[in-house]
Amino acid sequence: MKTRSLPSTHNRTEAPDTWSYGVLGDHLFRDQTTLFARLLGWWARHTSLPDAKPGASFAERDRVRRARIASPMMLFLAILLLLVAVIAFLGHNPNLLPVVETLYPIIVLCLFLNRKGFVTWVGVLLSLGLVGGMCMTLVITALHGGLRPIDTQILFLLFFDEMFFAMLLPINAVFLVALLNMLISLAVLNLAPQAPALTVLLAHGGSFSTLFRLGQIHVIVPFALWVLVKTMQEQTQRANMAEELARLEHDLSELASQQAEQNAALEQSITLLLTVHTCVANGDLNARVPLTHDLVLWDVAGQLNNLIARYQKARQDVQQAEQLARSHQQMMELYPVFRQAVQQAVREQRPLQVPRSGTALDLFLKELGGVALSPSPFQIQERA
Repeated sequence: MKTRSLPSTHNRTEAPDTWSYGVLGDHLFRDQTTLFARLLGWWARHTSLPDAKPGASFAERDRVRRARIASPMMLFLAILLLLVAVIAFLGHNPNLLPVVETLYPIIVLCLFLNRKGFVTWVGVLLSLGLVGGMCMTLVITALHGGLRPIDTQILFLLFFDEMFFAMLLPINAVFLVALLNMLISLAVLNLAPQAPALTVLLAHGGSFSTLFRLGQIHVIVPFALWVLVKTMQEQTQRANMAEELARLEHDLSELASQQAEQNAALEQSITLLLTVHTCVANGDLNARVPLTHDLVLWDVAGQLNNLIARYQKARQDVQQAEQLARSHQQMMELYPVFRQAVQQAVREQRPLQVPRSGTALDLFLKELGGVALSPSPFQIQERA
């Protein structure tokens, strides 16, 4: 039986539903309202992953989400480092340049990795680059005259490391990173060489104030990031489940529609078969099922047409045999009459008068009618 196969739903290249753009960050690709949005969309298209395919897993969607977040964050960091370089040159503070020199090559490498989908490596390299660059700046500054009060402000920027880590790496480890940043800050304040101004500041209550602010930063920021990332992950999971449900409903609806079309085609094929069967039963042996490409029961219809054709030929053969049998019987019935008429015509020497037989022989008998017959030489010899 020939039936139409259903198309696979896994090979369709459908675009994700527009309601999920806000959750998955896809709006960066499509927002064309302002010049800044268009520029950001161009940057995101060339430095992050494309849309997740329909039916993608949560892990794949989360990887796309993290890549979309890393893209603008690296752009922001690159602009910020450019400002730091300008401040270093204008303020004659070359100690800030190691951060710029360390992070710019890492950002370029991370942009390539982010486009290829290695988002975890992007988070690791950016986190290590931020911490390493800031620590290198503090070490260089400490070795060239000791740390000044203004240099301790770099310690407050370590939360950028926590931000990158929280957005791009497993969120539960952000508290460990915050603890490490706090330990680095304590080591710098207690072990690094200090300028006299910083020593005086720390001795007159500045140490407690600095540590208190560092504690606030490394407690509040990780907790806020943890809440934010967890919320985004939950929203992504809900969006993923909602999209999967919508896709299943769409597939079921499409399957039901295709099933209805198949049922209609099957009913049409059955109707054609019944119609031809009825015509044949009523004596119309020329009836056939039209073999079109949309006929579901194509094989059955072909076999039925062959059966009707064979039956028709067999019926014709039987009719011809019956006709021959009738003709033979009629000839056998005509033979005594024809023989008597011939004998009488020969005996009386008059034209032959042959009665009609009602068969195909009438054409020949018509030619013989009125013909005079003479006795054969054998008959003459017998008489003599």
